[in-house]
Amino acid sequence: MKIMISILGVLITSNVFAQVASGPANKTQTTDMVELVSLEKMPLPLPPGEADKMRKNTFVMAADGFSPLEKEPIMVKGFFNNMNAAKTYLARQNLANNQQNNAERSTPEVHKDLSTLKHGFKAASFSRGVLVVAAPSGTKLNDAWTGIDRFFQIDGAGSVRLSEVDLGATGGKFYMIKEAVNTRVHGKPAISKVFTGDDAQTIEEVVWVEGNKFYMLTFGPDLIPGTKTKAAPHITANLLAHELH
Repeated sequence: MKIMISILGVLITSNVFAQVASGPANKTQTTDMVELVSLEKMPLPLPPGEADKMRKNTFVMAADGFSPLEKEPIMVKGFFNNMNAAKTYLARQNLANNQQNNAERSTPEVHKDLSTLKHGFKAASFSRGVLVVAAPSGTKLNDAWTGIDRFFQIDGAGSVRLSEVDLGATGGKFYMIKEAVNTRVHGKPAISKVFTGDDAQTIEEVVWVEGNKFYMLTFGPDLIPGTKTKAAPHITANLLAHELH
């Protein structure tokens, strides 16, 4: 299975204006597996209305001055629900393992760290947050996953989901709309967006590619109780993306 179904699904729901395509695997790939294309040349059409919105440049900007701010309550709620669900899955899996009852083991597959999650690439190091749970993504090749989703908690700041996929393992390529590129991470073109919910909660998202690896970092900031103010306003998804190594 060549196409990264899981990534494409994430991109559609996160509305980052980028797409994944497949091709023959190339283990000797040395350049970034990303292609900047114009709005009209994306392999798949954008959601209804998004292309016109981009052409008219009608986005409201977030506080950082460059990230579009969009009302997406379902997406925001989904991020925090996924974070809580990951913790629940891990607790249930640990309980099932302790009881040694395979029938009760939870789905999807989750891990408390990367030592038990078989993956075919070196995962990025993220030292600011504490790892809560890790789960496989992408496809499975030679008994190793091509992608990893990790959930972190940053004390006093918020929650982070870091998604990584080895595009080189399956010959994938990442198509990114050049009109949507609004920042850079480690010198690479990136797309940054901020989504708002119904209860003042927000999530910040950055997507980019380095070499063979696709990255998506989503940050859900904690709020000062009773306010709409971030508990740690100096911490952003863009800052956290630059801290990966």
